[in-house]
Amino acid sequence: MAEKDFTYAKPMDADHDPRFRPRPDHTVASVETATAVADPGCRTAGHVTETWHAAEVRVQQESIAGHRGALDADRQALDRSLTVAAQVSAAAGPPRPSERACQAPPARRDFDDTT
Repeated sequence: MAEKDFTYAKPMDADHDPRFRPRPDHTVASVETATAVADPGCRTAGHVTETWHAAEVRVQQESIAGHRGALDADRQALDRSLTVAAQVSAAAGPPRPSERACQAPPARRDFDDTT
């Protein structure tokens, strides 16, 4: 943003500029428009999205590594639940006619609306 004569210290600072906060008497000034026009290009040139994404990935990977045991236990419990549900469903057999009314109707086929 400095190349465009703005003095924001961090990429997201323009979003929080108090001059641009909504107020009942707020009208858009040329500096606000100029900031809005410059901001996306500066974020692209500064690789803000890529940097943010890399930081998010790092934080999530650290969290996964730090909670691996609990996450593995949750996955095993979920897998057991799904296995039991599949067994119960298979043992129950096909739905009885009265249960079919509770099922979603078959997908609607294309129709000719010229009639």
